[in-house]
Amino acid sequence: MALCIFAHEKRTVDVAVVDALMKRARLIVEQGPADTDSFRDPEQFFNGVRQFINGESSPAALESFRLAMNVVFTADRQSSEWGQARLQFIRARRLRELGQALRSVADRGVVVPLDLAEWLVWAEVREIDGRVVT
Repeated sequence: MALCIFAHEKRTVDVAVVDALMKRARLIVEQGPADTDSFRDPEQFFNGVRQFINGESSPAALESFRLAMNVVFTADRQSSEWGQARLQFIRARRLRELGQALRSVADRGVVVPLDLAEWLVWAEVREIDGRVVT
């Protein structure tokens, strides 16, 4: 799994980066955190989450998700507006996966840093009847 994490982290595609972070979280949860193992070091995981979030706030991302969801289901699929909304929609789904990873690490007893605590709510973000709910 370590080789897979390393390979994914070297890619720049959001999917690969989030997959690597999810694998880190799984290692931390299943084997416990360890500062001496870079793949199970919570700080490495948290730094990766910070890089993906890139300074965005959780409430702003949630609002972007809501707007994107509305556009994705109502706009013409050939429009540039729909294309941009689709990208935001996909990013938001990846943020939800990161929220779930943060929650699982926190449930393992690892203290989530204050600057990432607001993202824990993303573990509960759902899409119901074309709406985003928390």
